[in-house]
Formats: sequence, structure tokens, C-alpha cells
Amino acid sequence: MAGASTLDVGLVAKYDFNGNALDSSGHGFNGAVNGAVLTSDRFGGANSAYYFAGRGENISVSQSPDLYSSGAWSATVWFSFQAGGLYQPRIMSNGTIDLGLTSTDGYPQVFVAGWNYYGIASPYILNSNTWYNLAAVCDGTFVSMYINGGYVGTDTHPGGPPSAGFGTLGFGSNLDNGTDWYLGSIDEVRLYNRAITSTEVAQIYSVPEPSSLSLLALGGVVVALRRRKK
Repeated sequence: MAGASTLDVGLVAKYDFNGNALDSSGHGFNGAVNGAVLTSDRFGGANSAYYFAGRGENISVSQSPDLYSSGAWSATVWFSFQAGGLYQPRIMSNGTIDLGLTSTDGYPQVFVAGWNYYGIASPYILNSNTWYNLAAVCDGTFVSMYINGGYVGTDTHPGGPPSAGFGTLGFGSNLDNGTDWYLGSIDEVRLYNRAITSTEVAQIYSVPEPSSLSLLALGGVVVALRRRKK
């Protein structure tokens, strides 16, 4: 069984969105915030996720060959959407990765794909105002989807790197064409240059971010103090 330490292996960029859009992996792929605003995360922690109002707001990361893969790659993200936005709202996209929603009506399917990849959509619709963890894992030929740590399926159409592009990495909008605006919140993004395992996908889904662990610990202290006063 993979240990928690393996989650750092092949980690290219990580965005905790705790007060800023900096890359916490240490590789310096910091994001530039364009209209998105800080909001609460899935635990209710203030200023721990970013909200996009569906009017073109985005977070952009400058182009770099290190953000693209000629073979295997993985991407994970927490998101909570609302009805609205434009066309097929993008949670994140660049020249390799393409994660988004199929519609703006509040009851879409979610899809994962990439340049030269046919892609796969969830077989069921998602509910608005609900936090989901989405993982896209590519072994260099096929793309697989996981939702909330569970395996959904694998694209049966082989793809590959020949047409992989080098666009700007964007959250909340398709920065390749300036459209596909997303309405909702995005948090805890991880990008890998390898295909992470199903065990690692489950670990990413089940382990809270550091700030949330701190809040839980603080809550425990408060409860303990209240009990002592009784």
C-alpha cells in the first residue's frame, strides 16, 4: 500500500488556495488571480478556496514545458459549481489537461480529457453547491476518471502526446479561447507528471488540507475547554 509520502513523488504543482494562488510544491508555478475572489472551503474555512462568478474570472499560470506531459500525467481538484457560466465551463485546462462541466444548467456531467484525447464524461449528473473531488489520471494513452476517490471509468479511445499543446494553465476559464466560464468554487489542485495510483487518489480525497487540520485541532481544544468549565 502506498504511503502518504508518495503523494509528493512527481508532484509538479500544488495550489492550496489558502489566502493566495501560490504554488506550494516549491516549483514556483504561481498563479495570477484575475477577478476570482477568496471564499470558504468545504470545511467552512475562510479564505481557503477561490470563487469564480462565471463572467470570465480566472487564475492563470504562465506557460512552461514542465506543466505539460509527453506521456503520463494526473490532475486532482476539489470543486463546487453553481448554475451559470458560459458554454462548457472549465475547472482547469491547458495544453494537456482539460477538466470541465458539460453544461451551465446546474445539473451537468463532469468530463476529463486532454489534447488528442477523446476524453470521458461521468455517467451521471452532479448536483450544484456540492463539493466534489475530481481526479484525471492518464497513463500516456488512456485517461481515467475518479470522483470522490472512486473509479468512474476509462476512455476507450487511445490518445497521446503528438498534438499536446503549450497553452497557459487556467482555472475557471478556457484561456486558450477566452470562453467556457466557470461559476463556483475551486480548491486544492494537484498536478503530476505521472499516473498516480487508485490508492493515492483515495488518499488525496480522504486527507484534509493542512489548514483544515489546524481548524479541527483548534475545535478540539475549544471543546475540551468548554468541558472543563462544566
